Amino acid sequence: MDLAVEVDPDLPGHVLMDEGDGAAAAEALQQDVPEDQQHQILVGEDFPPDLEFLHPDVLGPPQPHFPPHGQLLLRHASQSSLDESSQKFNSKASEPKRPPYKNVSHPAKMVDGMNSMRVAGLLCDVTLVAENLEIPAHKMVLAACSPYFYAMFTGFTERDSSRVVLQGLDPEALQILVEYVYTSEVDVTEDNVQVLLPAANLLQLTDVRDAACEFLQSQLHPTNCLGIRAFADLHGCLDLLSCTESYIERHFTEVLYCTVLY
Repeated sequence: MDLAVEVDPDLPGHVLMDEGDGAAAAEALQQDVPEDQQHQILVGEDFPPDLEFLHPDVLGPPQPHFPPHGQLLLRHASQSSLDESSQKFNSKASEPKRPPYKNVSHPAKMVDGMNSMRVAGLLCDVTLVAENLEIPAHKMVLAACSPYFYAMFTGFTERDSSRVVLQGLDPEALQILVEYVYTSEVDVTEDNVQVLLPAANLLQLTDVRDAACEFLQSQLHPTNCLGIRAFADLHGCLDLLSCTESYIERHFTEVLYCTVLY
């Protein structure tokens, strides 16, 4: 069915054209418009004027996201630093471990310091009593060197006592042994060996006991070997006892002569 179109007689003649001629004219008109203005024309057909900036033709194709230049360099620098640190760590791990520092003179200095405090009566927490002799000392030092004192000061009533009386212990021997605990030195002589060995045996200072046994062994003679044998047997010095018996067997004639003579 044909539709009648009324034409306004006042319009110019070039505006009155059919549909095909209108499309061709629009295309020709668009070719004459600059390229940047063509986008504005196309956008205006489909988008409201205030949203033209969102049209794909205005925005252009999507661009890949790249971090800012400084962040990218920082990331590469950080990775490089990690790699270098890992290499350094691996190289250090492959190197032989350096032994820790050790001051070989420290134990001697510490013992000297504790002995100086004992002599001055500083920080002493116990007084050892043998007859009329009183010796101030430190429980920890005594317990560290003597199993006898360790048991006394950790498991018996003396652990809470500041004064301990040692029955049946020679005062001279106790003085020598306390000095040995603090100095690691002891002088064994003919005058003190007979009181020093029993005291060292009682306090379980085996090093001093062995030193006394070695001294007696070096003093063996046909005139005293029988007495030393009895002394070693009394105090359970088995090595000294065996050595004395061997000496008696080797020098039996001299021993017998001295026994008859004396």
